[in-house]
Amino acid sequence: MLTLAGCISLPRVNPPLKGQIADSAYQALDRTTAPAPGYGLYTVLLTRSASRQATRVLTEVFATVPAADEAGLAPENLNLIVLPVKDAAAARAALASAREAPDPTAVALLRKHYDYGQAALLLAALCRPERGTAVMRICSSAAADGPILVTSMRPLDPASPLSSQRLLVVDLGATPAAAMGEVMAAYRRQIKRTDWADRAEMGWRLTVLNRALEVASLLPFISKASAIIP
Repeated sequence: MLTLAGCISLPRVNPPLKGQIADSAYQALDRTTAPAPGYGLYTVLLTRSASRQATRVLTEVFATVPAADEAGLAPENLNLIVLPVKDAAAARAALASAREAPDPTAVALLRKHYDYGQAALLLAALCRPERGTAVMRICSSAAADGPILVTSMRPLDPASPLSSQRLLVVDLGATPAAAMGEVMAAYRRQIKRTDWADRAEMGWRLTVLNRALEVASLLPFISKASAIIP
């Protein structure tokens, strides 16, 4: 039996191709430190307040996504979710228990460490007429306080508001609590697509979910919550 057991081998798992997004990872960064170059995609989580909705999103991130220094993939295969904070060292200490206690950690991060001033600057850089009507619709919506996920090939830069880079903007402010897990799962699938900004996963999957949950407020979310800039 020992001999037979020694012959058992695990199935081979092929590594992701160069430039293929296979997972996401999060990192808390303050204004003194720019995101490291070389990641496949960059996402920033923006919110204007420590709302319960922002807590739900962060809780889902901490429960399902590894920290950047714990991710087992090359940066080029990762979507880096940046959390703007006032002091990165203090925030990292607070995030030590994020996987074991995602909800209390999310509450603590939003109340004590999140940099709402930096988030406001980034939102101002995002909410420009040249971004297009879809983005401006999100910016002017009742849920414009966020949380909002902004994904791009390069980090969103408040000093470059006229940048024409392609964006995927997902407003989670009106997402029903019962749907948050599935919506975030759809987002993680979306950024793995070759055309990560085509909104395919953020469309039909959420339509089916809406019917299953019978939540009327999800229909406007489907049509208004995500936008792309070609």
